[in-house]
Amino acid sequence: MPHGDSACMNTYLSELVKVFVNDKIALIMDQVEFILSPYSPDLPPVEKLFLHIK
Repeated sequence: MPHGDSACMNTYLSELVKVFVNDKIALIMDQVEFILSPYSPDLPPVEKLFLHIK
């Protein structure tokens, strides 16, 4: 994506589900600035998942 904002992400996800209608999708968004705040004292839930995957 050229930039990360809600409108762009919503458009991307809408198009993605049209292509993969009957599939399950695991979308990994690493280092996406618009999801995390600049300072987060606790790990977001997805980071806890990554600890088990690595």
